[in-house]
Amino acid sequence: VVVTMITEQVAWWARYSVAITAEWARKKGYMLVVVDESHPSLSAAGSNMDVRFGKVLAIRSLLLREDLDVDFVFWLDADAVVVDHQDFDIVKLMEKYPGKDIVVGREANLETNNVINSGSMVFRSSAWSIGFLGSWFSHPSVGQGAPDQYTFDRLWEEDKGGVREKTQVLPATEINSEPPWYDTWQTPAQQPVIHLMGDHGKAREQLFKRMYAGLCSTLAGRAAADWPVTKDWMVESLQTAFQQIAEDKEGMSVHDRTQALQRLGQIYGYRNQRWERIRVLEEALKLKEAEYKEGHSMVAHELGVLGNLHSQLGQFEVSLSYLNRALAINQKATNPLGEPYLHLVAASMVDLATCYSRAGRHEEALARLQEAVAIEEKIYGENHKNVADTLHNMGVVLKMMGREREANKQLKRALESYKMHLAPEHPLISMVRTKMNKPMDQWS
Repeated sequence: VVVTMITEQVAWWARYSVAITAEWARKKGYMLVVVDESHPSLSAAGSNMDVRFGKVLAIRSLLLREDLDVDFVFWLDADAVVVDHQDFDIVKLMEKYPGKDIVVGREANLETNNVINSGSMVFRSSAWSIGFLGSWFSHPSVGQGAPDQYTFDRLWEEDKGGVREKTQVLPATEINSEPPWYDTWQTPAQQPVIHLMGDHGKAREQLFKRMYAGLCSTLAGRAAADWPVTKDWMVESLQTAFQQIAEDKEGMSVHDRTQALQRLGQIYGYRNQRWERIRVLEEALKLKEAEYKEGHSMVAHELGVLGNLHSQLGQFEVSLSYLNRALAINQKATNPLGEPYLHLVAASMVDLATCYSRAGRHEEALARLQEAVAIEEKIYGENHKNVADTLHNMGVVLKMMGREREANKQLKRALESYKMHLAPEHPLISMVRTKMNKPMDQWS
């Protein structure tokens, strides 16, 4: 069974993505179930529940139905589509992992603390799956409005019901996408699912509608340039949508326009148009500065993005001017309760450390990382993934300084923490092991 969810808020663009998925399901002989707000499990849920928990309830209800002979349930978010209608086969995928009850892609964004991306995942029909889904939904964080991936990570940390042994975490591109997907995407056979996670509905509508039109033409026996999909026209379509959103001063919020400019920046980066990327990100900064007061953390975020980009380009003094402004804002900014945003302060220090390190100023980089890890341990405790990330960076800087013993000590701490939070196949784990055991000239 293939299952997805469409709410009233997303139906205007999701009708196209679900129609594409429906054709793939029909071709493979799968049943398709589309859940909406009227689904009994959703209507019975508490008002504080994040709507994304609808997937957990929907999957569990299908596995519990006695009138269906279900082997597997494949969940696909409405903002994701299967683009390989020829070879992508859920039954064959699950046959590769006979001892696993969950098959899912890892979270590709290494800046998050998530183990998996739940936008595309398969559950085997078993008593274990039903029990785990119940634990997932009944976790205390659900009543506090936590999203589904956050709660999954808590269960992963606890190894609830042996979830680590029962779950096969795949590279993202085998069953999902990496953001931005066009950095890695080549053909449908190499990456069968495209997931527009976090993109504006206008961009989703434009891309999915064009895919759907191409698919319909193909099914009608007419030649279609838009199906099977190709990277060039998809990126072009998204670029047009993001430009329209960014220029719509009347219909779009500052947040939407800023996000569109950031997405344009990613496309320019993908095309190696670095100065165009800087131009649109500077536009995003101006929008934020006009909308928010100078000392707002949203302004600091844009300063950080620009600072990191200039750092990558080797423009270290320009980078430091942006990053120091971001740090100064974050050190003064407070939340509505008057509490400081300490996690943003730590993040700014890590950004500064990265710039100092690239510039060969390793002592200054180390000092900033030491400040950052002290803050993060105060906020999160010693075993949090954010702490591990900073220890990882510290180990690299110490390696650059020739302080091998101290470097390996920090890298070992980072590795032990990563092993607690991440799947064994996660690239960060192998990356840290390489840095501990090989000289720097052999690092990839």
